[in-house]
Amino acid sequence: MVAVSEELSGRLTSDYGLHAGKVEVIAMGVGEEFQPGDREEDRVALSLPEGADVLFAGDLVEAKGIRDLLAARELLAARGVDFRLHFAGRGALEEEISGVEGCRLLGALSQEELARWYRSSDLLVLPSHSEGTPLVVMEALSCGTPVLAARVGGIPELIEPGRNGDLVEPRQPEMLAEKLGELLEAPAILEGMREAILKKRIDFRASSCARKVYAAVRKSLGSAGEAA
Repeated sequence: MVAVSEELSGRLTSDYGLHAGKVEVIAMGVGEEFQPGDREEDRVALSLPEGADVLFAGDLVEAKGIRDLLAARELLAARGVDFRLHFAGRGALEEEISGVEGCRLLGALSQEELARWYRSSDLLVLPSHSEGTPLVVMEALSCGTPVLAARVGGIPELIEPGRNGDLVEPRQPEMLAEKLGELLEAPAILEGMREAILKKRIDFRASSCARKVYAAVRKSLGSAGEAA
């Protein structure tokens, strides 16, 4: 059995009685488009002015914590924390998002366009209520972008608080606002995170993950796998 996170592996053993030794943890991989690049060049290409830019990427639905993020945006606006919040994706909450000042809908983006937005943004925010091991977190980190996300599913296995991002509890817009504001008001910390991510690059490429799956299949097949 292959699980995409240690959290799911634990659930397979505790809830379904699988032996821990029979479960391999292999995350899903990301496309080759997601890699570091010239951030300033990307910002110019996207016509982004001076100021902070925060990105959400994914389905624009309640389960992704969209309403928590909108509430956090309004709390921070009331405190005078100014930033632009961009939403890449489609979903039922598009109209609601468009009604909040400072929010911009980007629609569905190609992989190349999304990679450019990751590199251009100061932070990816993913306040989901539940997750497996989200590709958007791996994509952002592959581009060198820090991540602020909810402590759900396999996300804590990807985020090292203070090094490549931070974690908050799900369904807590006040906590989300507090941490988001703290990071946006400390650009030096965000830049330090970006440098740390680029220095210790983790290989999330789909091709590398495919090799791990292949090795796991051969291991499970034993001598039959060698013949195949």
